[in-house]
Amino acid sequence: MNTFSNYFFEGGFGLERETLRIDKNGRLAQTPHPFDNPHLQRDFCENQLEIITDVNDSVKNAVRELAEWDLTVRKKLAEKSEKLHIYSNPPYFSDALEIPVAYSNMEMSKFNYRKQLEQKYGKHIMLYSGIHFNFSLSEKYLREIKGRGQNFRQFKDSVYFRLMKQIFRHSWLIVLLIAASPIYDSSFVEAGSSGKMFSGYGSMRNSKFGYWNQFIPTLDYSNIESFINSIQGYIDDGLLLSPAELYLPVRLKPKGAYSLDALKKWY
Repeated sequence: MNTFSNYFFEGGFGLERETLRIDKNGRLAQTPHPFDNPHLQRDFCENQLEIITDVNDSVKNAVRELAEWDLTVRKKLAEKSEKLHIYSNPPYFSDALEIPVAYSNMEMSKFNYRKQLEQKYGKHIMLYSGIHFNFSLSEKYLREIKGRGQNFRQFKDSVYFRLMKQIFRHSWLIVLLIAASPIYDSSFVEAGSSGKMFSGYGSMRNSKFGYWNQFIPTLDYSNIESFINSIQGYIDDGLLLSPAELYLPVRLKPKGAYSLDALKKWY
């Protein structure tokens, strides 16, 4: 029996879609976040919505769930004469006052982190909105393809690290095929201006106008402990505020809140 096909298409699949709420004039909505649901979160700013699905057993089901939440959101926003901005690059905005940092008494640590990001990168750069695709291989599949005598955890590490390296190598192609967004409003790079501009890049987010770390991170992929320690080293040196600030095309992430401790326990 060819075990390759038994569990290859099984696994965990989830989607996180970031988008901006806009008013009837196409400007950034200045109303409070209208949802009280763990699937409908705010990202950096009050008017930036993130729709988060559960972990699904197929891509099809993950997309179906995202569509259901999208419909729920649009119905609610229609009551307020608001819509979802459909582009990853933000619409026209006159100044940073239109980008209120998301605040909640229940999330003071997140608010403080967002304020630190504001000071470090500026508000406007946080308006980029995209989709995160969360994916994990079936444990049954990994166990079936593991060689005899191999330590399962070490083998699992090597598989995910190899996948990460391949995504890094071919990330330009992924952007070209499914994430092209070369058009932007000039207010994004020049305060007080407006009008459609062509960036000359396939993706503004992945260009020199993008959202990057202020240094080139070099991580240790020898094993999960070395990988975690290399990230922690940048935090200890003050180059990163938290592991969430490591901006790469792909990251290892445990289910639930992202932290290095949670990643270590999940593995």
